[in-house]
Amino acid sequence: MSKEKVNKVVFTIALIGFALWLGGNVTRNAIAYDFLEIKEQIGIKQQIEMQEYWYGLYHFTNLGAYSSAGFVILFVSAITLIFANFKNLKLKGWMFMAIVCFLLAFPINCLLVYYDIKLGLAIYYENIRDVSNIAFEEFFLNRYTDVTINVLSNLSYLLCFTSAIILIWKPLDLESSK
Repeated sequence: MSKEKVNKVVFTIALIGFALWLGGNVTRNAIAYDFLEIKEQIGIKQQIEMQEYWYGLYHFTNLGAYSSAGFVILFVSAITLIFANFKNLKLKGWMFMAIVCFLLAFPINCLLVYYDIKLGLAIYYENIRDVSNIAFEEFFLNRYTDVTINVLSNLSYLLCFTSAIILIWKPLDLESSK
C-alpha cells in the first residue's frame, strides 16, 4: 500500500474520530443545557423531577464514553500523521496546520475527558444521587459555570472543527501546486 493511501486511511479514521467526538459533545451539551437555567448564575432547574434529571445525567455520562473514544481515535490519528509524514510537513502545510490546531485543543480536551471519567466513576461506582454532592458540582456543574473552562472548551471545539476542515479541503498543499 502506498504512503498516500495510508495517509487517506488515517485521515478517514481521524475524521470518524472527529465525528464521534463532536457528535457526542454536541448531544451532551444539549442534555446539560436542558437541565441548567440562567438567572444570576447558571444553576440546576428546580422544576425537573430527580428521576428525569438522573436519567439525563446517565445519558450524559454514557455519551461521554463515546466522545472520549472519538477523541482518543483522533489523537492517535494525529500522532500517526506526525510520524508518518514528519519529513514532508513543509510540503504539506495543510497537514501541519491541522495537527497544530488539534494539538492546541488537546490540553483542554484532556481536562474534559478527565472530568468525564471522574463524573462517570462518581455516578456508577460511588452511586451519587444528590446534586449537592461535591463530585457532581466539580465534574459536571463546574464545566458549565466556570467561565475559563467554558470558554476554553468552546475554543477547543472551534480548533478541532478547523482541523477537520483543513483535513478535508487541504489548503496550503505545495505538492499539488507544483
